[in-house]
Amino acid sequence: AVHPIHSEVVACVVGRAESLCALAVIGAIILLLGRLTTGRAVAIWLLAVISLLSKEHALILPLLLGLVVVFAGIEGERRAGLLLAMLILWTWAGYIVFRESILKFWWDRSMLDWIVQPLIRAEGADRWLLPLAILGRYALLLVWPARLSIDYGVAVIEPAVSWTEPFLYLGALAAAGWLGLTIWAFLRRRREMLLALVALALSYGLIANVLTLIGAAMGERLIYLPSVFFLILVGFWLAHGRRIGFGLALVAIALGSWRTFTYVARFDDRLAFYEYSAAVQPRSLKIRLLLASELKQRGELDRAAEVASGARELVPSASEAWLQSAVIALARNRFDEADEFFAEAIRLSPNPTKAALMSQEVEAARAAWRPATAP
Repeated sequence: AVHPIHSEVVACVVGRAESLCALAVIGAIILLLGRLTTGRAVAIWLLAVISLLSKEHALILPLLLGLVVVFAGIEGERRAGLLLAMLILWTWAGYIVFRESILKFWWDRSMLDWIVQPLIRAEGADRWLLPLAILGRYALLLVWPARLSIDYGVAVIEPAVSWTEPFLYLGALAAAGWLGLTIWAFLRRRREMLLALVALALSYGLIANVLTLIGAAMGERLIYLPSVFFLILVGFWLAHGRRIGFGLALVAIALGSWRTFTYVARFDDRLAFYEYSAAVQPRSLKIRLLLASELKQRGELDRAAEVASGARELVPSASEAWLQSAVIALARNRFDEADEFFAEAIRLSPNPTKAALMSQEVEAARAAWRPATAP
């Protein structure tokens, strides 16, 4: 409850999808661990529906429930078990068919934004090494969440992997640690630990950018459901430590509470929060653009232009940085400069669809300017 990596999920409205999905998934698993009755089967199914309608991550729930049956076993009425299986399987089949007909599960690479998902520009070995480096970033945040950020897009994560990057080796260490713990739990027949380890791998696999690329390279809210199973594993370890484990738990809760409270408090003031985020994550193009936009809205146009200029220097090939600069230049009545920025933004647009959208944004910006300057 107090892990700082959950701050973004709780502080941002969009995070409700993550927390509601996780709550329903864990609730369904807990109900299945009890004596299964018809009423309990229906309750599990209702929670499954809630989780599925909240977030696509819930697609793995039938697998998780199956793991509970295999590893933990269930007691109760046979008819209730058959009813639950029928409800879950038919609901999932219907959802998958309907969803695929209106919105594909697989992202069209041409529609992915490389500013948010730089992996679309990764080639060769980098395409497979980058997910390992991202795993290292997640592992560090789970173990030591001292440096939190709302963005891990381009410039923070580059399309090419550097062999001097420590996150690559942290990712390899995390993968090796998971494999070692899984083998140990299997050999020792620690079924509850094995269940949590497999659930951790399954839930993380949805955001790992290995089998397919998702909409973002990385995000703290994306790790919410996997972090639940990670913390369950930490709970197992602390429980076996008895007094030492109890003391460590108190220290972890105190530090987590302090870090969470101080970080979430910053969300109340957008400008201060963006300035803080830019200082913590200076290589984030997205945060710079958010900061420039907020400064423009507050009328601090000179500062906004300075931040936008820094964004252009950070990633010169980012059309969004030029578009933001153009809008700010227009607000400063520097029309020739705005036209140059607009032209460069459209030229740098990575695909025709995005160029068309960019042109619409340009016209909207000009239309918003004309009434304010008309005599």
